Amino acid sequence: MNKKKLVDLADEVLSDVDIEMEKGIREHFEMKLCYRLSRLFSQASHLKDAENHMQYYDEYKKAYESVKPVLDDCLDKILGAKNVS
Repeated sequence: MNKKKLVDLADEVLSDVDIEMEKGIREHFEMKLCYRLSRLFSQASHLKDAENHMQYYDEYKKAYESVKPVLDDCLDKILGAKNVS
């Protein structure tokens, strides 16, 4: 096997590896992102309960404030921008 054929073969194999690796990396980060987003939204949902437990209030308030724009956009899209508070 000459050098060109070997390089071409390696390129072909690495292309397949790259595709598999990209898919694996994407799936890995997707799962991590889902977990962290669900945790953030979960914390945000406890804001009102946390008012009675000051130990967690700041953490939950920060979580709520970070997801509030997303919630507003989603609710405005679903309900229309009716400014219902």
